[in-house]
Amino acid sequence: MPKYLLLLLMFTAACNQNNAPSPVYMSSESGMAPMDQRSKSFHKIIVSGHLSLEVASIKQTREETIRLVDALGGFIEQESSFRSEDRNQLNMTIRTPVQQFQTLQDRLSSTAIHIDDKGINRQDVSEEYVDLEKRAANKKALEERYLQLLNQAKNMSDVLAIEQQLNMLRAEIEGYEAGLKQLDDNISYATLQLTVYEKLSLSSRFGSKIKGGWQKGWHNLLQFLLLLIYLWPFVLVGILIFIVLFIRRRKHKKNATFKL
Repeated sequence: MPKYLLLLLMFTAACNQNNAPSPVYMSSESGMAPMDQRSKSFHKIIVSGHLSLEVASIKQTREETIRLVDALGGFIEQESSFRSEDRNQLNMTIRTPVQQFQTLQDRLSSTAIHIDDKGINRQDVSEEYVDLEKRAANKKALEERYLQLLNQAKNMSDVLAIEQQLNMLRAEIEGYEAGLKQLDDNISYATLQLTVYEKLSLSSRFGSKIKGGWQKGWHNLLQFLLLLIYLWPFVLVGILIFIVLFIRRRKHKKNATFKL
């Protein structure tokens, strides 16, 4: 195939693909349907929320939360904890099937002494989802046309040129498919940012301060000893100077006594 003709076909294929609307299909439970035939009720919603609770026991609440999330088919994505002077606090990022999200919030709320903050956010990503589907479908159709041209190529330079375009297309397709997969994951699994804390009693706070003071004092002592190790030449010189001055002072006193 002449090279100029091959390039012309490639350019024509690209132009036709960009100008002609492609039938984009949905992957919802209702089955496959062209984009323009989708129901107006088609929505892709990402559900997320936050919950802040005061509880009686951090340890018990953590164990119950893990069991609850596992029973609902979810998982703990992230977990962290810290202790301050007046409270112990646990932070969790929980992913759960979107159908179980309200159950999760309600069950956790029922164990609280006090609910500080609670909320749900619903983000409609339908347009973004459809756009990614359309872009992926268009690129796949263009890929098919390049494959047809590849079968018609007569020399190595044409083959290499088409394969280069195919590699670029496949990278774009993989990017769109990864975006769709991420959206599907976020749509299927809701995200809850959970914060639970327990207030410390006065005796616990006092004991914590004693423990903290002991640890800090021990740390300072170790730091002082480490400083002495670093400065040992200067310490040794100082000791020698002190000894010399002490000896000279004693000799001076003896000489003064003999003169008397």
